[in-house]
Amino acid sequence: MPTAALTEPLAAALEIFEQTKIKPTDNVFIFGAGKLGLLIAQVFRLSGCEYTLYDINPWKVEFAKGLGLSAALPEAIGADQKAEICVDCTGNPKGIETALSHLYPCGKLILKTTVANPAKLNLNKIVMNEFNIIGSRCGVFEPALSLLSQKLIDVEPMITKVFPFDELVEAFQFAAQPDTIKALIRH
Repeated sequence: MPTAALTEPLAAALEIFEQTKIKPTDNVFIFGAGKLGLLIAQVFRLSGCEYTLYDINPWKVEFAKGLGLSAALPEAIGADQKAEICVDCTGNPKGIETALSHLYPCGKLILKTTVANPAKLNLNKIVMNEFNIIGSRCGVFEPALSLLSQKLIDVEPMITKVFPFDELVEAFQFAAQPDTIKALIRH
């Protein structure tokens, strides 16, 4: 399997640990179980943190559980449940608001998402709760390649299908389906 194709998003997942101090005692909520959310959850599992990965798609929740990850639908979060760290990788402006509503005062919101229609946030809530907002993007490949070569992060099940180059259009159509994690094109 061409697992190295997931080096870049794994490096992005690891970048969180370069940007902020994370303790094994931290409670972490990760929102969005796409390829990046799945990788972030696997990295937090390695760190020893108590984490839960949330997604609105029941299929993705079950897929994450199949990888041995702690995962649930967002409805499973009680209104008063909070975490020291929330990571948003939903690609949806509502994901940021959900993450903020489940963050302890002085907690860290790590934004791994970009959205077509940016969210309008209540900045008063951020100031009054002294939230730390961290924009996080790319990372260094070497640590990601090391984790992949040691098989400490399992990416093979995330590769939903590999297409030959002459099926390029079909590959993009397949990749747009909600139950696709990662479609690859063999060139």
